Order: sequence, then structure tokens, then C-alpha cells
Amino acid sequence: MHLELYQMETEKLAERNGKLLTELHNKLVQAAELSLMEEQAMLHALQIIIENAIGKARHLLKAKNEKVPVGAYDLFEQMKSLGLIDDEALQEWKKIIGLRNTIVHEYMKINITLVKTIVMKKQYSFVLDFLNTPFPSF
Repeated sequence: MHLELYQMETEKLAERNGKLLTELHNKLVQAAELSLMEEQAMLHALQIIIENAIGKARHLLKAKNEKVPVGAYDLFEQMKSLGLIDDEALQEWKKIIGLRNTIVHEYMKINITLVKTIVMKKQYSFVLDFLNTPFPSF
């Protein structure tokens, strides 16, 4: 039951932040400038979905009675070693975790142009897919 509840809450969070990122994507595709508030919302939404995905990866490994690494990079390395993701997916996870680390820890180094490109190209969509995939599917 715990995982079912976690999955339901994860899906709600993914839907809410996914809608926000879609709105920002649409605005960026129209070559519109984002306000400071919209830029901050974009960063926050990305941070939230990535952190939730890291949390879900921890729950997933724990549910499989596997060792749960502390670091986010190590979590996804462990998922690859178990065959839950492939090498290409691992590389995408490494990039998106690096973005999250920059947003959280190195906020003075954020390249907002790069972040806008990520949103414009929807390069975060695999994170939402992961969040929306039920635990038994892994």
C-alpha cells in the first residue's frame, strides 16, 4: 500500500509540474520572454520533478531489496546494473541530476539560456515518464 500511495502522490506532482513546464515550453516556442517569476517557476518545477525521481528511484531499489546508494548518480548507476535502465538512459539521468545539483547548490552558475533550451526541447520529459510509470512496471 505504501508504494501505491507514493505513486499516486508522485503522479499528482508530475502532473502539476508537467503542466507548468508545458506552459513555459509553449511560451518559449513562441519566442516570448519569460518573466523573472516564470524563470524561477521553471527552475523550481525542474528541481521538484528531478528530486521526486531521485526519491522514487530510492523507493524502487528498496522495494526490490537492493542496496540503496546515498548519491543520486549512484542510484541510477545501480538501476542500470540491475537492468532497470539502459546506458543511454543513464547518460540522460546524469545530465538531469547535474542540472538539479546546479539549481540547488550552484545557483549562481545557472545558465538560464541552457535551462530554457531544455524546457523548449522538453528534454525533461523522460523524468515525467519515469514518475508516471507504476512501480510494478520495473
